[in-house]
Amino acid sequence: MKWLLIAVFVLALLEWIAIALGKKKLEYFAKPATIVVLITWVLAAANTTETSSACLTWFVIGLSFSLLGDVFLLLPPERWFMWGLVAFMLGHVAYIIGFSVFSLADKTVILAAILGFIIVVVGVQIFLRLRVGLQISGRDNLIIPVGVYSLVISYMLFSAVYSFLNPNWTTSEAYLVSVGALLFYISNVLNAWERFVSPFEKGRLKVMVTYHLGQIALAVGATLHFTGLV
Repeated sequence: MKWLLIAVFVLALLEWIAIALGKKKLEYFAKPATIVVLITWVLAAANTTETSSACLTWFVIGLSFSLLGDVFLLLPPERWFMWGLVAFMLGHVAYIIGFSVFSLADKTVILAAILGFIIVVVGVQIFLRLRVGLQISGRDNLIIPVGVYSLVISYMLFSAVYSFLNPNWTTSEAYLVSVGALLFYISNVLNAWERFVSPFEKGRLKVMVTYHLGQIALAVGATLHFTGLV
């Protein structure tokens, strides 16, 4: 089973190399293949134990929507971008359901409120800058979809980091999903900035490195938590 996880890292590395060298054919193969093998690894891990939680299914669903989003974003950007946005947003919703943070324990309310406030403040500042970029480029029709997406991914990040306050999660599990969610969040911000505000040096490479590392950390952390295996 571990060889599958090794294969995930190898494929992700191939994707990064493809982007750095401009090898489109390799990118078209390695980008979706990375998530396909990651999904396979999670399913294989779940099948090795009888204690696997149904919540892990939501992470598989989230990865599947991410795979769909990857495919859409490989196609001509403007035509398929909205489909990719919707696919990734549904993936975040699946992760949120998987974390199941729909109510807060009394003793964690204050810390959770502080955490939520920080994420909201950062998210609003980023969105306001993206909105300006969308207005300048004449893509006002994307302001509301991007705003909704920003809310969803912010709640996904909150749900992941809240695992530190949840006694059911070990420190290592909480660390993995929190770092993974943060990297996924950063990847989305970088991608949006690259598209709507201003391109930056090695932008796509930075987007994909943070994206893959984020997805891997999320998947490993969730799998460790819900199955006890890695």
